[in-house]
Amino acid sequence: MLKVRDVFTTITNDFPTVAPSADFEEIFTSFQNMNPLFRSIFVIDIDCRLKGTIPVSKMIKGFSLKKGIRTRHSYSVKSLFQLTSSHMTAEDLMVKCPIIYQDDSLEEALQFMVENNVDELPVLDENKRIAGHLNIFELLQNFD
Repeated sequence: MLKVRDVFTTITNDFPTVAPSADFEEIFTSFQNMNPLFRSIFVIDIDCRLKGTIPVSKMIKGFSLKKGIRTRHSYSVKSLFQLTSSHMTAEDLMVKCPIIYQDDSLEEALQFMVENNVDELPVLDENKRIAGHLNIFELLQNFD
């Protein structure tokens, strides 16, 4: 039975990261320069432990608000403050995300993706440090 560790670097062997203290410009630059297969940036601490992720959808909302683009979407006061604050950091934007471990089976990873409605997952090692990223295409290419 194949494990996550056997396939998680077959398409995407590098993954975008920022520190929790990264400002909006640094985060935006990371999004501009990352592989388009990724849909989020990992927020990691100094020990390479995953703190959360910043989905591209949340970054687009913040960017559009900063550019003055109006949408029909309503925001809570807290969200508006976070998305428009000049002191906004990665820690303000990040969300908790589902994770998997290198030793999880591909079946477990697929089940987790379906249950959480995601098409990518951060992969952690046995020390709970970020080891990489599992993309749905890496998963699908390795199922019979």
